[in-house]
Amino acid sequence: MSSEDKDFGQTVRGLAEAAIIKIIREGTWVQPSYQNRVQLPAQFMEEVWALVDTDKVKQELAHNIEKELANRLVNFIATELATDIKSVLSVKERREAIRAYVRKNLNQIVKTTEQGGC
Repeated sequence: MSSEDKDFGQTVRGLAEAAIIKIIREGTWVQPSYQNRVQLPAQFMEEVWALVDTDKVKQELAHNIEKELANRLVNFIATELATDIKSVLSVKERREAIRAYVRKNLNQIVKTTEQGGC
């Protein structure tokens, strides 16, 4: 067997192994047949839907949307603040001025922080 045949064989084996690993990782090696799924009677589904309290569903959706909106707003504001702070601190003179101010007023800053201020 020539070295080209060995290289080709190793390449094919490597590709086959990678393909098998991908199939297992993605979970596509076990797929249920949709033709064999259990069909629920239409009347049963209608009865189930009749039992659903749509007002509760709407309230839960509204709660989830409000929570998601708040999280996104906080993240957006945090990003904007971080960008603004980086912009301000990117100038050496500003950094030095802020350091000088903090050194001069450190006792007052610490006292305000301990009292629950900003």
